[in-house]
Amino acid sequence: MRIFFEYFSILLISFSYTFLIRNHLYFGIALGTGSLTLLLLNLKYLKHRFTFKQIYPFLIFMSALVISSANSIIINRSFPVVFYLLLIITFCFLLFKCLSNNEEVREKLIKYFVISIFLNLLIVSVYNFIYMDYSNPFSNEVKRFKGYLNILTILVIILPFLQKTKINIIAYLLILPNLLISNSNAAILGILVSLIGLLIYFIYQNFLKTKIFILFVFIISLISSLLVINKLPREFDKSSIQNSSMKIPTELIDTHRQYIWGFSLNKFFNKPLLGYGPDTSNFIEGSQEIIGSKNTGTMPYIPSHPHNFIIEILLDTGLIGLLSFSIFNLIYFFRILNNLNSKGKYLLVCFIFYFWGASLVNFSYWNGWWQTSFFFLITIISSFSLSGAKKNN
Repeated sequence: MRIFFEYFSILLISFSYTFLIRNHLYFGIALGTGSLTLLLLNLKYLKHRFTFKQIYPFLIFMSALVISSANSIIINRSFPVVFYLLLIITFCFLLFKCLSNNEEVREKLIKYFVISIFLNLLIVSVYNFIYMDYSNPFSNEVKRFKGYLNILTILVIILPFLQKTKINIIAYLLILPNLLISNSNAAILGILVSLIGLLIYFIYQNFLKTKIFILFVFIISLISSLLVINKLPREFDKSSIQNSSMKIPTELIDTHRQYIWGFSLNKFFNKPLLGYGPDTSNFIEGSQEIIGSKNTGTMPYIPSHPHNFIIEILLDTGLIGLLSFSIFNLIYFFRILNNLNSKGKYLLVCFIFYFWGASLVNFSYWNGWWQTSFFFLITIISSFSLSGAKKNN
């Protein structure tokens, strides 16, 4: 009976992204049920005594979110997403403990997870190739799996790290036309940012292993961001919009996103410390007014969220929230990185840079399945690539 439930849980977890093709809810049910079942079967691996040093970045981040939620413009909207985030992180940590200490289960999970990636890619490819416009295939996008391709792309990218096989090249050859057919700009941006991240890490590891190099990269990133911000629209009355011209080429950042970002940053200054509350950006005053520009059509200033995770966290949780978010992610990123084997380090860098690169232009940070994917895939990468001597850290 134990073997049955173990395979049941492994298959649910492994094929959770196949359920995501159908529905976000099915994905959550499959991953949640599979994880809970696997954890109950492996309780002996879950004992852990925390030290303050281990959890203080997490406590800082959660405290900032709770304080921001208490001051939210819609409290009953903010607190649930914070609770959901807490639940995700807790589940993924326990799953990591289970997988890192149980090699047999981990190997089975990786095996079926790899199979599911190929299956998911096949399903999406068949659909896209059936419904694409063959007279103009790269202009009339097939939208059905445009969002899903953002996560499928990184799953395909990490395939060679999880299992070496000659058919990985088929997956790479299939994912590229799918991105073009669906016009998945966020996924393409994620790939470019991940390549830049890998290059930076390679240079750091082999030529310039010094804090000055990291500081240099940070300063260049900061200056680039400020240059973009400085050129975003600043006037949002209808007459100004109709007569304005974009300072940033719309081939790089479309008109609507420039207005979303400019409007969001303008509103940020009204609540700079704690923000408007997690997951409330599209409920702030003026956010649902129609821009009415000839280049944006009948779109509101914030259609559902700012379409940029940094701006969204800044707007929703203020400077305190963004600072705590940065502390949380950076400290745990370097802690995990230092405990991985060489291959795992490059895999983690690739994933982190892809995820946050794609998040610069697409899903809300509070989006349930996107947020879950971040912590779940870090769990898979970390447990699979953990250095043998550091499994207790």
